[in-house]
Amino acid sequence: MNPLHPGLGKWTTKSIPLGEFGTGQADIQIQFGFIPTSAAASGFDGFMVDDVSIDSPVGTGVCTSDADCDDGDVCTLDTCDLLTGICEFTPDNDVYEAETMYHSTGNAYPDGWNLYSNGYVSFNHDFGGGTQEMTVRAAGSLAGGAWPDMRVDVNGTPVFATTVNSASWADYSFSYPAPVGAMEVRIYFTNDYYDGPSNDRNLYIDKAVMECSATDPSTPVNLGPMNHQTGFTVDGSQALVIDQLAFGGWTPANIIVGIGHTDSPTLDGVSLSVDGGAVVALAGEWQQIDIPFTGQSAISLTVYSTAPRSLTTQWWAN
Repeated sequence: MNPLHPGLGKWTTKSIPLGEFGTGQADIQIQFGFIPTSAAASGFDGFMVDDVSIDSPVGTGVCTSDADCDDGDVCTLDTCDLLTGICEFTPDNDVYEAETMYHSTGNAYPDGWNLYSNGYVSFNHDFGGGTQEMTVRAAGSLAGGAWPDMRVDVNGTPVFATTVNSASWADYSFSYPAPVGAMEVRIYFTNDYYDGPSNDRNLYIDKAVMECSATDPSTPVNLGPMNHQTGFTVDGSQALVIDQLAFGGWTPANIIVGIGHTDSPTLDGVSLSVDGGAVVALAGEWQQIDIPFTGQSAISLTVYSTAPRSLTTQWWAN
C-alpha cells in the first residue's frame, strides 16, 4: 500500500494488444519495474504482479484443443500443442520399419536390416487404388565396382527399380498405379557380390513409407495403357480417364471398359456415365461397356456409387 496515496493500493488490470506480432510463435518480453523518486517513496512495498494471461479471440489460429485444428485434410493428423497454442499437422502416412518386416535373408543392422545376399524384406499394405506414393529409405555397400540394385514388387508385379548408390541412408521415392485391397510389398536385393569381408556388396533397408493417398473425386484416375488393371475407390462419384488411345496405324471400332468389384459379390448400387452422357446402372460381378471409337484423344468416365466401394477396371479395343 502507498501511505501517500491510499487509493492506488489496489489491483488493476492492464491489457496489451499483441496483434502487431502476427500469428505463429514469437518471443515477447514484458518488463516490470519500480523506480523510487525519493526516500519517502521507498518506504513501502513497490510494484506487485498478481498474474499474467494471454487470451486469443476465436479465429486467430491459436488453439486450445485438437478440435480447433481440423484442416479438412484426411491425410494429416491434426493436434494442438497446449504449451504453445499452435496447431500441428503431421502427415498420416503408414510407416513400415525394416526390423519388423518379414526377412527372407539377412540380419539386423543399426536402424534397419541388412540383406547380405539376394533376397527380400516384405510387408502387407491395404491399398485404396489410384496413384500411390512410396518412399524406401535405404543404403548400400560398394563392392566389385558396383552398388546394390533394389527392386520393389507389389503383389508380384515390379513397380520400381533403382541402384542404391549411397553408403548413407537416402530416400528413394516413386509413384505407381495402385491396386485395391491388402497386397504384399517386397523390397528385393538382386545383385549380390562377395569377395571377402572387405569386398562385400549388401543392401540395407531402414523403412518404407506409404503416403496417404486420399483420392480427390474431381481428379480423374488415369486408367493407363490398354489391358492395364487399375483399382480405385469411389464414395459418391469418381472421375476416370483413358488418354492412351494411339494404336499405331490401326483404328479399332470400339473401346471396351470392364468394371468389377473387390469388396462385395456384385456391382449393385454402382453406375457409370461416358463423356457426360446418360448414367447406366451396372450389375453382376463384372460388366463391360462398349464405347464407339471415333478417333478421340481421350475418353472421360464418371463412376457413381450409393455407398463407399472398392472397384477395379481394365480397358481394351476391338
